[in-house]
Amino acid sequence: EKGSAVSALIQDGNPFPEKYFWDCERELLEFDNLKVTNITKSRAKLLIIGIFLFRALITTLLLKPVKYRFILGHLTPNESISLKVLASVIFYIGRRAVGSKSQLLALPHEWQLSLHTDADIETIIQHSEINS
Repeated sequence: EKGSAVSALIQDGNPFPEKYFWDCERELLEFDNLKVTNITKSRAKLLIIGIFLFRALITTLLLKPVKYRFILGHLTPNESISLKVLASVIFYIGRRAVGSKSQLLALPHEWQLSLHTDADIETIIQHSEINS
């Protein structure tokens, strides 16, 4: 809906901080200085998924729950492993939603230590409900 917060995020000319986007996202967007321009349907989808799924859900809630005080204390090794797998699968699904199966959004190098690679989670992502 026009005038909504989400609509405001995907408007032409919306400025973002200089280091906000990963290289793989920057390659799919157009900029005039730090302002995103020429917003198409696929670019709007990238912005929405990038903001809400990649950054808010995965970065904040799943990968850094202790830092952002969603969990007090420390995670057990099993909890850490489970969150990393969950974050990796959700990130894969988001990357699929942004691109196509043949042109999957690359795994940002900034995340290579925090997330499993597609090969690491292949048995999960090959499941028919995820792979369709």
